[in-house]
Amino acid sequence: MRRVLAVLGLVGLVAYHYCGGGGGSAKSAAETTPAAATRSAVHGDPNRVELVMLRSAMARLHKVDILAGDLRLEGQAVDDKQQPIGGATITLDGVRTTVTEQDGSFAFDGLAKGTYELAGERDRLYGEDSITLDDTNDPLILTLRYGPTLTVHVVDHAGTPQVGAKIEPRQHNAQLTDADGKAVFRGMDLGDDRVDVSKRDFASQQLRIDVGDDIARTVDKKVVLQPSAPIGGLVLDQDGKPVVNARVTAQTSTPDWSDQVDTDASGHWKLDGFGAGKLTLTAWSDLDVSRSEPPITLDGTTPRMDLVVHVERGATLGGVVTDAAGKPLPQVHISAGANSTETDDHGRFLIAGIDPGALSVDASTPKLGAPTQAITMPRGGHLELEFVMVESTIGGTVTNGHGEPVAAVTVIATGTTTSATQTDEFGHFDFGGIPPGDYTLNATREHESTAVAPEVAAHTGQHRVVLVVPDEATVTGRVVMNGAPVDYFGTIAAPSTTETVHGFPDPVYANDGRFTISGLRPGAFTIVIVGPTFQRFELANIAVTAGATIDVGDVEVTPGRKLRGRVVDSSGEPVADANVVAEQGAHVDTEVSLHNSVYGAQTAHSDATGHFEIAGLPDQLEAYWIQVNTESGVAVPRQLVPADFDREVELVVTQTGSIVVTIVNIKPGDQFLGRAIGSGGQSYTDVTSDGLITIDRLAPGDYTLMLDSDMLVPPIAVHVAANQATQVSFTRPDSFITLDVAIEGERCWGVSIMAADDDRTRNFSECTDPHHALVEHVTPGRFKVCNTACTVVDVAASPQRQSVTIVGHAGSDEIIELPATGPASDDSSPTPSQPDPTPSQAPAPEADPPAEADEAASTVD
Repeated sequence: MRRVLAVLGLVGLVAYHYCGGGGGSAKSAAETTPAAATRSAVHGDPNRVELVMLRSAMARLHKVDILAGDLRLEGQAVDDKQQPIGGATITLDGVRTTVTEQDGSFAFDGLAKGTYELAGERDRLYGEDSITLDDTNDPLILTLRYGPTLTVHVVDHAGTPQVGAKIEPRQHNAQLTDADGKAVFRGMDLGDDRVDVSKRDFASQQLRIDVGDDIARTVDKKVVLQPSAPIGGLVLDQDGKPVVNARVTAQTSTPDWSDQVDTDASGHWKLDGFGAGKLTLTAWSDLDVSRSEPPITLDGTTPRMDLVVHVERGATLGGVVTDAAGKPLPQVHISAGANSTETDDHGRFLIAGIDPGALSVDASTPKLGAPTQAITMPRGGHLELEFVMVESTIGGTVTNGHGEPVAAVTVIATGTTTSATQTDEFGHFDFGGIPPGDYTLNATREHESTAVAPEVAAHTGQHRVVLVVPDEATVTGRVVMNGAPVDYFGTIAAPSTTETVHGFPDPVYANDGRFTISGLRPGAFTIVIVGPTFQRFELANIAVTAGATIDVGDVEVTPGRKLRGRVVDSSGEPVADANVVAEQGAHVDTEVSLHNSVYGAQTAHSDATGHFEIAGLPDQLEAYWIQVNTESGVAVPRQLVPADFDREVELVVTQTGSIVVTIVNIKPGDQFLGRAIGSGGQSYTDVTSDGLITIDRLAPGDYTLMLDSDMLVPPIAVHVAANQATQVSFTRPDSFITLDVAIEGERCWGVSIMAADDDRTRNFSECTDPHHALVEHVTPGRFKVCNTACTVVDVAASPQRQSVTIVGHAGSDEIIELPATGPASDDSSPTPSQPDPTPSQAPAPEADPPAEADEAASTVD
């Protein structure tokens, strides 16, 4: 879908929302032209100058009237199950409208060639798309869905509304904010969305916004733009010469934003939209590959046009492709990682600008293939390959249980490589040229369950393989509570052999409480039904057969216990639209959604007075926690007690702090995961490859910081204060320590290594033989090394390999801690110096390790 800007009108800021479409030669009978909505005059408006400039820009970008022509745009409005929608209003370029017929069809006549935007709506169903119209277009399918509404308010750092900011959700056409700094999007995709926000002279941002799955909800998101200054400079090769037409990529760490530009004829480049923070620059060209550059720190106000990005000459790969008789073959597709080309008339190929390292190279035509060649490209060097092509494809037909061909089925071949293709209207598939060998084929319909279908073994050269997909089964029913239908809930089906049902439920909005689950393979299923007003419910072992519809009748759900409360700030003022979550375990799931309810969470939003009500809680509470997340802060998570149901619970939102970890001496390819664990076991994470980890929105208190990566680092105690960033520095050693682990008294099952007094951060190493393992990337410090038995070892700051022996008893799970082996074997001796994990507050943990962390906890932004 092409991203297109919405239009702000030319007279008094007339606002048009443009969505993709096309047209024809004469107006259809149902078509109308709505009057333009107007706003008050802009005189006295602080954004007046920007409004004038915006109107001028929009006049250049968009047509005010649709150009007449002799083309006709035809389409059909359908829902997300591809069922036609009659009576929907379709708007073309915000100017012309029509109404769909009962079969969902619509048309616009009298249109010229060009790009158009369409919006469709009926009641709460909404959808939009765009199309480039010419005389070859097929009818457009416009999908209308239920979805929440997202309102984005954009201000600058002084709080002034910003007109003309570009707001671009992932699956919607872009809009520009109006005079109030606002843009409204209907029919948002359920759950998380990525929204880009940009405006000239401000730092661009990519936001993660959770809109939930309640279609009646309007999500308000305030975005504060920060100042930016232009950046630019040169791209130089290994000889210090400028590189023309190099692609430069700039990537920030926080907030997440990246952009690209090509260098000009003198090797110069320029980008806008980057504010204060760390910036990573890379570049490449057809001949050159990127070199590792240290991150650059920007202040967001000072232009930086002196930035130099270095590249070096990439490796080259050449070769020849022939048939079995040695005849050179032209137009053979050569794929080498992200690079590709085709052979010339002499069967030759050459690919330049290849990164050094391991690479898989394939050669293929629509009917021929050759074995994949695994190579290692030398830095800046050259390799030659030869491919001998043979007929190497697999073809066949997909049928149902009655032998009838099935179209639009995805067929997957797994073997020497993994390839996928789709059946045509006759049920036929052909993989084209794939590497010769044995493959296992499987077929899956779109939207089917994940149950495994019967597999078929095939070899390249076979053209009559038959795959059978059973006809889809359907389960229907009605959800009722206290004898009345439930109008909003979610359903999810999983094979009964699944130990834990997981995934995203399909939301159901139905006044009669009826639901339909389609696309099921024959077998036994567990159906989970969740909703905000009742307890999680499971229907176990529902047997379905191919092509059958099973009606489970009325499903009676129970309200469960209700928890009432109020969310306030530190001054006692109510906090509206707060996410309130109650769930078992000290997780950090602060999203209000049906998805969380699959795992036992019950959620609610606070109203304008700060009040909330959470229903569907179990009668017996076992380690249920309640927590709050808002735009302005969080409430400290706390465990629920029975007395909470006899009163109105008050949850106080506090301002938050953060932990900022700087990795000194970071190397290319390093990746660190920072994990802050609260006193209640809550886990908050962030990951970095540029040396900066920021874990924000933390309630004030004490945390244990873990640094998980390819290396193991002892935990660090950190205190977080409101409105402050606690700085932590960790210096990455130039080299790491390797431990040779010998297992005595039992066989090696795999060795885990963890901090001696806290086992929440651990690395695992496979056995090298029945009695040995090799543990790499260890930093100095005290660690526990375990097979089934364990020993504590002090790892010295020495580059030499160090030896560890674990003495166990065959069949015993007893943990035995031995004196440390290797260079530091005396437990009474001082612990070797640590690699500078130095928090600005609080010493390293000593006696009492924090409570056990939940490894499955979610990330908190």
